[in-house]
Amino acid sequence: MGDTATGPRQSPVEPGTCGDYDGDRGFSHLHLDQVISENNLNYGIRVKGHAKVSISNSQVNASGFRKNTTGVGKLNPGIGVDFEDRSRWSIVHSSITGSARAGINVESRAWRPLELEDVQLFDNNPNFTQRRSRR
Repeated sequence: MGDTATGPRQSPVEPGTCGDYDGDRGFSHLHLDQVISENNLNYGIRVKGHAKVSISNSQVNASGFRKNTTGVGKLNPGIGVDFEDRSRWSIVHSSITGSARAGINVESRAWRPLELEDVQLFDNNPNFTQRRSRR
């Protein structure tokens, strides 16, 4: 059993990010169910290190777009769901829409890091990017 997003070992969250899960800081297995992430400037959900994360029945909307008291905030980088390092993941029955940059960005060096099933990707810029290095 992994941790849940509201579990006792919740990851410190980078400002502008709904969830920032680092497998090298103890978040090796995590299941996110029925999560709604909206209007986060940096990332809707960010997974890095050696984490193994499954996302189901969730929505990530409008990453990179948020108004603050001084007007529209600066996106950095405005990605819906981001996977880095050697993370592995699965997304099912979920929607990722309206991100300023990529809806799903994969920079994981893990072998077969990705599983998608019944995922709506719409109006992202682009919907999916993958840059896999062999370091």
